[in-house]
Amino acid sequence: MKKAGLILAAVMAGTGAMADDVDRSHIVPRVGIGPSHITASPDTMFTEEGLKQWEKTRESIDFLKINYKHMDPTKHNQKYHRPKLTPELLVSAMKSMPNISIGAEQSEMYYVLDQKELGLAMANQLLEEFKPLTDVGGRIDSLHMDGAFRIMIGGIYNHDPRPKYQAMTKAFKRLTVEEAYEQMIIFTKEIKRVWPHCKVGWTANLPNWRYSKDYDYSDHGGYFYKMGQVYFIDLLDGYVQALKKEGMNLDFLEVDYPYKWYMKSEQNGAKFRELQAWCSRNKVTYHHVVNNPPKGGAAGFYQSVLDYVEQLHKDGIYPDLMLIQSWYPQPDTHVPETEPYTSTYITLKAAEKIKELYGEKGKK
Repeated sequence: MKKAGLILAAVMAGTGAMADDVDRSHIVPRVGIGPSHITASPDTMFTEEGLKQWEKTRESIDFLKINYKHMDPTKHNQKYHRPKLTPELLVSAMKSMPNISIGAEQSEMYYVLDQKELGLAMANQLLEEFKPLTDVGGRIDSLHMDGAFRIMIGGIYNHDPRPKYQAMTKAFKRLTVEEAYEQMIIFTKEIKRVWPHCKVGWTANLPNWRYSKDYDYSDHGGYFYKMGQVYFIDLLDGYVQALKKEGMNLDFLEVDYPYKWYMKSEQNGAKFRELQAWCSRNKVTYHHVVNNPPKGGAAGFYQSVLDYVEQLHKDGIYPDLMLIQSWYPQPDTHVPETEPYTSTYITLKAAEKIKELYGEKGKK
């Protein structure tokens, strides 16, 4: 196993150098918040009264991620009667948050069945979805592309037995890895043409990827590997090399790897040190999502977030951004930050923990 680890480190470095020769200990992670889009609408955070209820949290973060479902009334979860986050409300609130960048997560835009124009069609669809926001002066500073490669090379949810998804899967032609690279580059170029300021990154769901030939991060036997017959690190490295041939780079890699999976193997610390070293060598910003399925409700989610921050620090993991994000039913309340286990309370406490462990920007 030790030999396999040495081989993986060399592959990731691209030069044969070990991960340990990249020192990231000077990095103080930025902190971001990603309120759940499952239950409570984040509109409560952005009203005039709501903004007053998370002032300390806003001072502790510099990034806010919304899910595009927040902006689309057709995507609302009717089970929870979630109200809509209107573009006007978000734009008004953004004036009170000049130092906070706004990111948007996309996860369902790949259901464009015309593969010949997939990249351009995806870009146009996304730009259209956010037109109500940009038309009233809003902006998106970063796009977090969740699921792009797994769908393009693996098909659309072909493990889902529901007729809707089975029909879509049959209609969708799987792309080769090279075709997927090409379409994502077309997509990225079009987004940056229209939104020159916008960063475009990949949100990678590692519990479902077989990481490399030697190591498996997955909890499902490498389901995405089985779909596309490609290892995560090979796909990532190949995509970045394809971007560089176009004079581009991946703006950021965002790792989705909840705490319960991270703790399943003592080797995960070493694996993530190798991954962050790869990011440093390739000048790719490294985001790490900090969350966990909320066993014990919002209180359990809170405790696992703090435990995760401590474990990452203990293992020598220095992300450029730690994103406190939930896509679970909990926490189902966002404000006030003074009330235990709201999303702003949890993010504020996590920011304090990160500052305690990693130091403070400008003082390290």
